[in-house]
Amino acid sequence: MVNAPPADEAARRYPRARCNWRARCVTEAKKQFASRTVNISLGGVAVTSPIEFPKEVMLYFEVQAIFGGRTCQIKGVGKVVHTRIQSGTGQYVIGLEYLTDLPVEATRFIDLYVKVHE
Repeated sequence: MVNAPPADEAARRYPRARCNWRARCVTEAKKQFASRTVNISLGGVAVTSPIEFPKEVMLYFEVQAIFGGRTCQIKGVGKVVHTRIQSGTGQYVIGLEYLTDLPVEATRFIDLYVKVHE
């Protein structure tokens, strides 16, 4: 018997990998907060947040990614597609779907990182 991936994983367009990089988010009202990444894919990034955001809210994000002795700044605008409470921390995890195209070097960096860590 073959074990199928969970429904949410089967429906996922892009594989994702856990990560814990420094990030910063800025709201449309220009309020900013420090954050950490939870996971990343070629379709979006999940970050921690001190407050809950409803779906469809847009945030500017900057991620300082480090992998294999290389660093990469990943930045753009994302739309909140889900929010959940992170157990034991009092923080929220917000899933952002990229609305802007990432630079080629960031796309390559994420692609390699996910392939190694998925």
